[in-house]
Amino acid sequence: MTSSTFATFSQGVAQQRDQGLRLSREAELAAQGTSPVDALRGKLLRLTGVTAVTVFFNNTDVTDADGVPPHSVEALIQGGDDDEIRALLWASVAGGIRTHGSVEGTIIDSQLREQIIKFSRPEEIPIYIETEVEIDAAFWPADGADQVKAAIATFGNAQAAGQDARSFALGAAALAVDGVMTVLEILIDDAPAPTLPNTIPISLRQKATYDTANITV
Repeated sequence: MTSSTFATFSQGVAQQRDQGLRLSREAELAAQGTSPVDALRGKLLRLTGVTAVTVFFNNTDVTDADGVPPHSVEALIQGGDDDEIRALLWASVAGGIRTHGSVEGTIIDSQLREQIIKFSRPEEIPIYIETEVEIDAAFWPADGADQVKAAIATFGNAQAAGQDARSFALGAAALAVDGVMTVLEILIDDAPAPTLPNTIPISLRQKATYDTANITV
């Protein structure tokens, strides 16, 4: 019988919309956690530049369904400095529990011995978007198209690893821009020139990424 525990939390941004506020609240709750997994997640979220953390923990004697080896912990981390992450993992993970992941490096412990520390970064999946909006010209700013692109990218990049890219939710982000009355169409894909209002599946070890250069308004 296998056992695997994971959860995902993200920090917010300076000016938070509903999505950012929700993610920020989740991070705040994680930081207050008292279980080993919650405590580790909370510490990682406090590191400068870290925007989201998923912790996989396997305390069984066999590799689990998430691919985590026995008696191991894997931190899937967005943002942050590699060396700071490794130092925190070494200081926080209990003896006898191995770190696991695709990013490997070393730290020097208090006895001047080299220790190998591992963690993972999510695979980035670029999302391409074409959208058409109906506007009220009286309120539409001169850089309205750029603001729509920025609003969609900001919303999308606030999503944590493992969250699907959904055209409806991304289109709704455009409504925050002055002068946008409705979103007539939004097409998305993980390749250029999208043709459908898709939902792009994103696995737990992947992260959808959004660049204004890949968004057409």
